[in-house]
Amino acid sequence: MVRTHVDGESSASTEITGASQLERMRALAAEGGEPTAIYQYGVELACELPGVIAAAVYLPAQVKDGKSRWSCVAQYGVDVIPEPKETDATDRTQRAANGQIALAEFTYTDIVCLGVPIGSFGVKIKGSPGAVVAAALAAFAHQLSSVFERERLQDRLQHYTDRLEVLNEFNQLIASGIQLSKMTRMIARE
Repeated sequence: MVRTHVDGESSASTEITGASQLERMRALAAEGGEPTAIYQYGVELACELPGVIAAAVYLPAQVKDGKSRWSCVAQYGVDVIPEPKETDATDRTQRAANGQIALAEFTYTDIVCLGVPIGSFGVKIKGSPGAVVAAALAAFAHQLSSVFERERLQDRLQHYTDRLEVLNEFNQLIASGIQLSKMTRMIARE
């Protein structure tokens, strides 16, 4: 448990016990919880941190025209967190070593998978984020990246499982000695 002072007032100390919330988020992920529910839980937890009044998770949207877009997958709090700016080279170099960038009253923490930022965990904070709040946000973003990666890998596994199932059916047909004309009709149906 760490004590911190909010808005510089020594009388307004708040206890941060983010470890138990982070453990609950990890447990939800380990149980195979729905990613959307875990993202929502993460933004709700962030709003319990001192000074945080709103939070949102932005992940890549489906890309159809080659341009990357953000999709808000979870949001909570009294204000709307705007989409993060496009991360061009100059913006990326302005990021702090901990992967955070502060834009006016909003702070965005990278959600990183396999060493590449794939999304942003944005919060609106009264004042500047303290070290404890920044560390908690980084831990939440790390957990959200694990959920994203797990979902991506599950989708990929399902795709390969479906392909393997079709190949197995064809293998059984070949082994049964089916005629070539019947097999081509079956292939056309698939």
